[in-house]
Amino acid sequence: MHGRPLLATALKPRGSSGEQFAAIAHAFAMGGGDLIKDDHNLVDDDQKVFQERVQRCHEAVLRANDKTGRRALYLPNLMYPVDEIERRLEWIVGLGVPGVLVTPMVLGLDPIRRIAERYPVLIMAHPAFSGAYYDDPSHGIDPGLLLGKLFRLAGCDASVFPNHGGRFCLSGEACDGIRDGLRAPLGGLRAAWPVPAGGMNFERLPSMAAQYGPDSIFLIGGGFAFVFRRSGRQHGQVP
Repeated sequence: MHGRPLLATALKPRGSSGEQFAAIAHAFAMGGGDLIKDDHNLVDDDQKVFQERVQRCHEAVLRANDKTGRRALYLPNLMYPVDEIERRLEWIVGLGVPGVLVTPMVLGLDPIRRIAERYPVLIMAHPAFSGAYYDDPSHGIDPGLLLGKLFRLAGCDASVFPNHGGRFCLSGEACDGIRDGLRAPLGGLRAAWPVPAGGMNFERLPSMAAQYGPDSIFLIGGGFAFVFRRSGRQHGQVP
């Protein structure tokens, strides 16, 4: 549809107010971003705090969409105890939020499968707690199998992974394996989105586009501050 990779970012740092997170989400959507997700460590023990933050961020993105005519999406983090997940997810779906961020190696693969089967939401997987499985290539689980095929089989629509050349240790070949695990024919499953991340910068975009193609999502951070500046709004301002 776009003919290009989608751009995503993570809301951080932890400890910011719901109003501050909403301002960042609005600025990114106004600046041309496509997906805004909670950072993987952004969780709230208090249900009211969680709801206030999620509602503010979702509504901020909707306001930006009304102005731009685009359809940016906000994905809240769903890393909560198993007995709380469905209660929070029911509320998220009722609000009209289109998707969630999950951490399969914390929540477990089967709870992710249940979410995918029961709820009409986009599911983006974060790789936290998975590194021990592939940090040493002499043992563990191949990253293409774990972050590609297994996450996809569990029902994830997009999988974040540490791109080579960034802050982490995966090779270009390992990243190719993840990409292929997410896209290769696999029974009746649709392809999923590769989401390379981890210390990427503007200069890496051409090589990333060549490696992953237009059907991918680039998770960008501080190295891409120009995206926020395009909106003409500073980070702390409330839309």
